Amino acid sequence: MTVASAPASRPPRPGRNYRLLTAAAIITGLGTHGALIAAAFAVLEAGGDGGDVGLVAAARAAPLVLFLLIGGAIADRLPRHRVMVAANALNCLSQAAFAWLVLAGDPRLWQMMLLTALCGTGQAFFNPAAEGMLMSSVGREQASRAFALFRMSTQGAAIGGAALGGAMIAAMDPGWVLAVDATAFAVAGALRGFLD
Repeated sequence: MTVASAPASRPPRPGRNYRLLTAAAIITGLGTHGALIAAAFAVLEAGGDGGDVGLVAAARAAPLVLFLLIGGAIADRLPRHRVMVAANALNCLSQAAFAWLVLAGDPRLWQMMLLTALCGTGQAFFNPAAEGMLMSSVGREQASRAFALFRMSTQGAAIGGAALGGAMIAAMDPGWVLAVDATAFAVAGALRGFLD
C-alpha cells in the first residue's frame, strides 16, 4: 500500500505592507535615477563643465556615506515609518526646489550642490528605515526571498530610471525631469501612507 505524498507547500506570499514598500521603492528608484541624469544636464546647461557635474554628484554621495550609520541608528530607535516619512518629505522638497531653480533659469552651482546634498541626506536616513521596515513586514521564512526580490526590483528601477531619464532629457528640459522625480517621491510617500 502506498501513502499519497502530501502536496508540496508553497511559502506564504509577502503581505500588503511588503507590496506597498516594494512598489514605492520602484517608483522612487525610477525618479531618483532619472534625476541623476537630469542634474548632470542641468549643470551643463547652466554653463558648468564636467568638474562641476562631478561636484554636484559628490554633493549627493558624500552625505549618503557620512550619515548612513547615523540613519541606521535612528531607524533602530525611532518608529521607522516616521523616519521614512520625514526623509521622503526632505527628498521631495529638495527635488522640487531643484526643479524650480532649473526651470526658473540660471541656477548657481552652490544651490545645486546644496539641494542634491539634502537629497543624499534624506536617502541616508530613508534607506535603513525602509530596509528594516521591509524585513519586519515578512515572516522569517520569507525574509531572504523577499529581500532578494526587493533588491532585484530596486536595481531594475535604477537601470530603467537612468534610461528613462535620458529619454526624457531628449524631449524636455532637465527641470521637468527633476519635477517628475519630486512627484515620484510624493506618490511613493502617499503609497507608504497606506502601510499598516
